[in-house]
Amino acid sequence: MNLLLLTFGDNTDNHQQAVFAALSFMRDPHIRRVLVVTDRPDFYRWLSGTARNAPSIDDGDGDTSGKRGMAPVEILPITAETLSAWQGPQQFFWRIKIQAVAMAVRQYPDQHLLYVDSDTFLAGSLADMVRQLDAGAACMHCFENRLGDRNSRTLTRT
Repeated sequence: MNLLLLTFGDNTDNHQQAVFAALSFMRDPHIRRVLVVTDRPDFYRWLSGTARNAPSIDDGDGDTSGKRGMAPVEILPITAETLSAWQGPQQFFWRIKIQAVAMAVRQYPDQHLLYVDSDTFLAGSLADMVRQLDAGAACMHCFENRLGDRNSRTLTRT
């Protein structure tokens, strides 16, 4: 599965969180690659070399042959113009996330995609999630409500 992180803007804290998030997921064997969509690609360039330089996983048996290290990081640079276009004609800020997900799916159409916010980190295994995805399920962190049941100006704006 591919991990997708989207981070943009001048707030260094957000970019530092995204780096921590990426590092926390990179060693999970279910993560094939980490995709970072950002308007600050230079902040993440050093991550591109971490997978190549990481030691193979040693699970205690002393044999690291055939066991991969960390997932590679692929930086997908975007511009301020792209961010503005991704908001659409209504300039709906949260549409940016949907467009980033759509871009990643177009790039890797036959692979599972896990989108997480930059303040998310992995503390366990992704094995159960991968089994659910392989069975055709979609996963979210929680069910908040149905769109039709919401009474929100954000959702009804035209």
